[in-house]
Amino acid sequence: MGRLDEAVNELERARDLDPFSIPINDFLGMTLYYARRYDDAVRQFRRGLEMHPDRVEFHEGIANIYEQKKMFAEAFGEHQQVLSLNKDTQTAAALEQAYQRFGYRGYLGKRIQSLEQSLQQAPKSDLFTVLFLAHMYAVLNDEAHAMSCLERAYDERNPWLLNVQVDPAMDSLRSSPRFRDLVRRIGLPLSSLD
Repeated sequence: MGRLDEAVNELERARDLDPFSIPINDFLGMTLYYARRYDDAVRQFRRGLEMHPDRVEFHEGIANIYEQKKMFAEAFGEHQQVLSLNKDTQTAAALEQAYQRFGYRGYLGKRIQSLEQSLQQAPKSDLFTVLFLAHMYAVLNDEAHAMSCLERAYDERNPWLLNVQVDPAMDSLRSSPRFRDLVRRIGLPLSSLD
């Protein structure tokens, strides 16, 4: 609903009650990211990693923040750490090569290509893949493909789509009539887009 300060306060209370909870620590980091409190969000995700060093969601959250801060080498490193934790050495090597040759845009292009192929083989996407694709397309300022992914998530009733109106990665889409229509159809307040 865009009430990020209230959400942060509630999540901090939840963390105080259950400081080792992976979901609470992750949701607090993500909410700080949505609130564009990037330094606080990095600290929160790093706190989660201190307790749970093998959890990929904390690295993914840090990568998102580094993207917004235009720290692309660091974002790439965090994404590679996720692949390492998932023991996906083949993908990590291919993405490393794309990054070395073409920079972060090349990395994103190669990652998109790989994920698009996996989606073509799946009748229904997993909860995160299609939104991760939308995220990457939005970072590349590719509105058409980002919106196609968001529409697919909408058609599949993906619950994570509820965060779309506050996600900084979607800032390049905010003025799009298609994006505004999607937010309206989800039932979220358009005022949070202004």
